[in-house]
Amino acid sequence: MSCGGKILILQEFILGIQCHKFHFGPVSEDSINFGNGFHTCLGRFLAQQVLKLVFVNLQNYEFKWQDEDGKRPPTFPNEFALTPNPTVPILIRARKH
Repeated sequence: MSCGGKILILQEFILGIQCHKFHFGPVSEDSINFGNGFHTCLGRFLAQQVLKLVFVNLQNYEFKWQDEDGKRPPTFPNEFALTPNPTVPILIRARKH
């Protein structure tokens, strides 16, 4: 067993945290984002790898709200989520290395 596996077991045993619930593509009755049972999406692992590549590439850019002070715009209620106002433009530029 790898070191990471031992840490997960210790977290579950000592802290009572169910670590498997926080993996990217869990298949269980608690999370049906990728289906469950026979109808489980086989592409969830591809989706995981693609999202990792996207997030790694986004680290090459700087993002800033187009506002006088650059702070987060007021919260906008969107059905079940609270998000920043989607009409506020975002400034994007390549990072200077």
